[in-house]
Amino acid sequence: MTLCQTVALDYDLEMESTRKLLKLVPLETHRDFQPHPRSMSLIRLASHVAELPSWHKLALTTEEFDLPADRIPRW
Repeated sequence: MTLCQTVALDYDLEMESTRKLLKLVPLETHRDFQPHPRSMSLIRLASHVAELPSWHKLALTTEEFDLPADRIPRW
């Protein structure tokens, strides 16, 4: 198996686990729940997990990635 095939297989398994996890998140009843007062809400945490796969492409195709020091998170 090539390295690309191994990475693709691993990615597919991770996405399967991620889909299972996101299906268990009770957004209808607990979307505003925060596990800690300084934590993101459950809806924002679930969105973050769902968005993580898009960062792989960015990491592999971008030479440099700088967030501005005054960046304010969307949550």
